[in-house]
Amino acid sequence: MVVSQRARSTGPRPLVIMGAGGFGREVLDIVEALGGGAYEFLGFLDDGTPDERLLAARSVRHLGPLSSLVDIDADYVVAVANPDARRRIDAFANGLGRVAPVLVHPSATLGSLVTLGPGTVVCAHASLTSNISVGRHGHINLNVTIGHDVVLDDYVTVMPGSNV
Repeated sequence: MVVSQRARSTGPRPLVIMGAGGFGREVLDIVEALGGGAYEFLGFLDDGTPDERLLAARSVRHLGPLSSLVDIDADYVVAVANPDARRRIDAFANGLGRVAPVLVHPSATLGSLVTLGPGTVVCAHASLTSNISVGRHGHINLNVTIGHDVVLDDYVTVMPGSNV
């Protein structure tokens, strides 16, 4: 697998998830499944009104609006479904020099020659076979299968259970 992103220092990197809705909480599942060695999850940034009860049940915090990233030195993942909003949020965070890591759930399988762009999220039980390219901030949801020789552009979402 080839992962395009800036080199990082050793040790857990601070991470925020931009978007505290359902997909944001699913992305948190991926971060937790990766274990504590990769990322130190700081909390969610969201311009809306997240369900504080659901966040409290996970012992996580809403850190404030997306603009709070200006004051937080952390990597970021955009967990917002709308591709235009995802593009705008990415441009803002990338403009601050923040890094968008690739997150791949440990139960996902990736074959040879799979290239994942910055900020791509691959959820549990996804299967990507051979010679696949995913652009910036692609969302590959639960139980997705992507076959050989597929190119997915930036900000694409592949819905749960899809076969491509």
